[in-house]
Amino acid sequence: MEYGKDNICKNNPSNSYDFDEHQWHLDNGMIDEALELDQLGLAAERACALLKTMANPDRLLVLCELAQGEQNVGQLEQALGIVQPTLSQQLGVLREARLVDTRREGKHVYYRITSAQALAVMQVLHQQFCAPQGARRSRS
Repeated sequence: MEYGKDNICKNNPSNSYDFDEHQWHLDNGMIDEALELDQLGLAAERACALLKTMANPDRLLVLCELAQGEQNVGQLEQALGIVQPTLSQQLGVLREARLVDTRREGKHVYYRITSAQALAVMQVLHQQFCAPQGARRSRS
């Protein structure tokens, strides 16, 4: 995967940034910039993976509910109205991406958010889309 200043993830076919045209040569004293670009590229790759995982309405609802605290599958199903097969599938995706983790207590499996980055994104999304208009920060 390649990265450039005009795009985050170059694997998107709609992007057309070409590093060869901009001559990112290490032998021209750009070693520090190249290393910084590599670090930015890795960070962008992680951000894209997080956002891709979160980019599903059911998963966002699950994360929103879990942002309020640990819950078991039955509690999530009741609170969100997502049927068991769909809920289990989405929880599996979140777990595989290491955004949530589980603990077992008797017959119940409890889920909680374990990704600080996912929780931070959920807080911003809540502020921008769910908070009452007066509670949102003005952009001026």
